Amino acid sequence: MTLFHRPRMLLVAVAVLAGAATPVLVPAPAFAVPNLLQVRVTTASTADGWKGLTATCPRRWTMLGAGADIADGGHSIHLAGMNLATGDNFASANVDKLGYAQPWALNSYAICGTQITGYSVEVADTPETPGNTYASATAYCPAGRKVIGAGGRTEGKPHTVLDTIHVSGDLSSVTVEVFGLDGFPPSAHAYAVCIRPVPGQQLVTASTGYTSSDKTLSVECPPGTQVHGVAGGITGAGGQAYIDRLAPHGVGLAVSGADIDLREDADGYAETWQATVQAICAN
Repeated sequence: MTLFHRPRMLLVAVAVLAGAATPVLVPAPAFAVPNLLQVRVTTASTADGWKGLTATCPRRWTMLGAGADIADGGHSIHLAGMNLATGDNFASANVDKLGYAQPWALNSYAICGTQITGYSVEVADTPETPGNTYASATAYCPAGRKVIGAGGRTEGKPHTVLDTIHVSGDLSSVTVEVFGLDGFPPSAHAYAVCIRPVPGQQLVTASTGYTSSDKTLSVECPPGTQVHGVAGGITGAGGQAYIDRLAPHGVGLAVSGADIDLREDADGYAETWQATVQAICAN
C-alpha cells in the first residue's frame, strides 16, 4: 500500500545552523540525487517513559532515508520505531519493562534530496495476533523502482521490541521484525522508500560475529558514493537486546556511512547474538 507521494522538485541546497532542539541541515556535494541534506532534531533530556519527534525535510526537498539515536538511555531505553508513512521520519523510543528513572534524549534524522522520480513510501502492516510473541512485515517497491530508504516500528510499549529493519539484497523490499516480551503480542509495520534507480544505487552490509555483549558497528559507502538510507538490526537475541542507534554518519559535509549501536537489556542476556548494519548508497 502506498501512503505518500511527492513529485520531482529542484532547489538549491542551503545550510541552517541552530540550537540542539532545532533542525541542523548539512549540505553535501552534488551527486545522483542533487542537494543531499541531513536533517537532525533532538528532544529535551528528561526522564519520560516514551518520546517521539519528527525530522522533516525542508520545503521542496524529499525524504529518502531516516535514522534515530538515543542519548543517555543506558540499557533501559530502546528504539520503538521510525515511522515514514507521511514522508517524514517520526522516530520514537520508550523505557523497557524494568523502568528507568534517569533523563534521556532522542534524535531523529532525515536524509533529503531533490530531483527524485518515481517516489513513493510503501507500507506493510501485521497486526497483533493473540498468542504470538513475534511478528514481521515486508513492504515491497513497485516494479521498476528500488529501495532508497527504510523504516519500521512496533507499538512503542515496554513489552514490545523493534528487533530489525532489513533491506533485501536486490533493493526490492524492507522487512521489519519485532518481538513481544512476557507473552505480549506485538504488531509490525514496515516502510520502504522507493524511487526509480539512480546511478550507483547499491546496498552495503556488515555484520559482527555472535557474542553475548553490546555491539557497535559501522559501514562506509564505496568511494564516490553517499548514504541515502540506513537499516540494520539483531539476529538471535529474541527481544533481549535493543536498538540504541541506527543512523547515518558523515565526515565533513559528506554523509558517508551508517552506524548501529545495540545493547542488551537491563538484566543482560547470556546467549550469543549478532548485529548487522546496512547502508543504501548512490553516486
